[in-house]
Amino acid sequence: MFVPEIMASIIMLNYLVYARTPQESAKKWVSLKEIPNGGMLFYPAFHKQSIVGLIKAFGHEAQQLLVCSATLGGQPTSSGDASVIFQAFPEILLRVIVWEGDEEVRANATLLFEPAIEHLLHIESVIGLGMYLVSQLKRSLRTARDRP
Repeated sequence: MFVPEIMASIIMLNYLVYARTPQESAKKWVSLKEIPNGGMLFYPAFHKQSIVGLIKAFGHEAQQLLVCSATLGGQPTSSGDASVIFQAFPEILLRVIVWEGDEEVRANATLLFEPAIEHLLHIESVIGLGMYLVSQLKRSLRTARDRP
């Protein structure tokens, strides 16, 4: 029997309690900063905990994002040096984009959400979902590196 980790369980329960019918929203991806009810307030901590982790893990080997994402059900897209879309719930998609760095340009990464997420999760769960996805990607990378 599969029992999800505690963080995943909390996010799932919050989704089931909070989600309401999403309203039609713009067909664009948004950063946490653009999500109402606290996204801008929480972004500095989210950046430090999640985005910096993506940069450290994949900023100099972006193609590893595609390898690690495949094990988590991610679908490659065409942005940055590597990008992947994940379907967390039926109505919730997340997009991870990585740009590789070199001697002249710093590596960068971002985690984007569809705007309708504000109707499906409260801001703390949006943050938790992003952090959970990043932790799973980093775990998958460690596992891939540990294989002979």
